[in-house]
Amino acid sequence: MRVRLTRSAGTFVYPMRVAGYLFVIVNVYLARLPEREWADLVVWLHLMVVIVFPHIAFYLFTRHPSTKTELYSLHFDMVLIGITTNLLYFNPVLFLPFLISNSSANYAMRGPTFMFQGVIAYLCGLMLSFPLLGFEFRMTFSVYELIPAYFYLIAVTHYVGYISYVRGIVLIKAKKKAEVLANLDALTKIANRRRFDGTLEDEWQRSYDAQEPISMLALDIDYFKAYNDIYGHPTGDDCLNKVAQEIASKVTRSSDLVARTGGEEFSIILSNTSLEKASDIAQTVLKAIQGLKIEHNGSKISAVVTVSIGVVSIVPVTSFSPRGLMLATDQALYQAKKMGRNCICTKKLFAARHAKAAL
Repeated sequence: MRVRLTRSAGTFVYPMRVAGYLFVIVNVYLARLPEREWADLVVWLHLMVVIVFPHIAFYLFTRHPSTKTELYSLHFDMVLIGITTNLLYFNPVLFLPFLISNSSANYAMRGPTFMFQGVIAYLCGLMLSFPLLGFEFRMTFSVYELIPAYFYLIAVTHYVGYISYVRGIVLIKAKKKAEVLANLDALTKIANRRRFDGTLEDEWQRSYDAQEPISMLALDIDYFKAYNDIYGHPTGDDCLNKVAQEIASKVTRSSDLVARTGGEEFSIILSNTSLEKASDIAQTVLKAIQGLKIEHNGSKISAVVTVSIGVVSIVPVTSFSPRGLMLATDQALYQAKKMGRNCICTKKLFAARHAKAAL
């Protein structure tokens, strides 16, 4: 997942760029002060560009706050650093802190392709500097020239570390949010089939290890196709959402799960729950949905929306599987429909001899 640049990000980069170029100006002045070469017209023009460019870059970014706009500014940064290298007489002690700082801040987190483009921009700046300034290499410098260069190096590398940390936090949060959304039904905002399948596998294994009963409920809204035909799909979606929220409000334990597993089908996983307790919960859900009093003129059994529920409970054994539990629950639901709908059909499967007491 890519983290997009925003106006706030551009605002934060702006003072760093201004401070960096101020350090560049100080270094060029100190390096050329002994011979007053800092007053040459070409040097002066370069320093004027250095003074003005951060403000232009910030203005362009606020007008068009995109990654592309910022990257163009970063390329131009490298061109200016290339010219500055010549202004500092190619003294590595003076120009390398600026080159390293700028490279790390602008390119380290943007991938090798952009880093290569930055090197090309830097070399273009060097080539441009030769006809303007010639070539002169000096290794002499004063201790005062080191202060702005290395202070900038320290400041920017810490800045890069902070940005990396913040970006890591953002990516982790974005990943967690994506995982949550991937496990939610888009319409009802309860668990979807993917989450249901994963939870069933985990809960089955946990129940098998503890030899505790696991119960499952399968619910189906009665005559829902007729409901959609009469009231339309948008109203049908509202009905599904109301039913889902009502079911979820009646199943409150954190270890249990309510999921939408089909168009008008819902499933409930109840951990460490006996058939009797699961039946009580099914009865509560059945009455609660009736209590919503959602009009249903297409139903053959009631004037309001109702559900049919299949309930199955088992203490897991090696000869059975989560899929077998799902099939048994579907069979119980089918039997509830044959019994006239708006009712509950329960089914207890074989149990282990030494099962623990359930709720």
